[in-house]
Amino acid sequence: MRNHLLPLCVTLFLIFAGGMTAGCDKLDDKYKSEKTITLTIASVKPAAADDDYDWLQGLPVYIYKEESPDWRLWYSHDPIRGFDEIYEEGYEYVVKVRRLTLADPPQDAGAYVYELKKIVSKTQKDSEGVPESYLR
Repeated sequence: MRNHLLPLCVTLFLIFAGGMTAGCDKLDDKYKSEKTITLTIASVKPAAADDDYDWLQGLPVYIYKEESPDWRLWYSHDPIRGFDEIYEEGYEYVVKVRRLTLADPPQDAGAYVYELKKIVSKTQKDSEGVPESYLR
């Protein structure tokens, strides 16, 4: 009789486990879509002390590349969740980031939320080609 219960127990377990993981893929109602993006984050942060960048004071800011050889400024009221706390100047990072599109974004904020998924690499180096205007 024990031998007949084993396949039933295994089948029930697989159905239950499958149902649990299927629910993990569903987005929260406050998001309408998600995408994984790869970013390169420069080993330096931009200067925010001069008049041109005074408005950046207090914002999480990075110099980054995304599918381009050109560096750009990342500034947002919301940092890349899970990354700002571990970022160290002097290291260039390649990271996988989950970009969630808000279903109903506030008018005074961005339409996206960013979350660190994975650090692909962390290399101690001076990032090359960062525009001088970002560093003054």
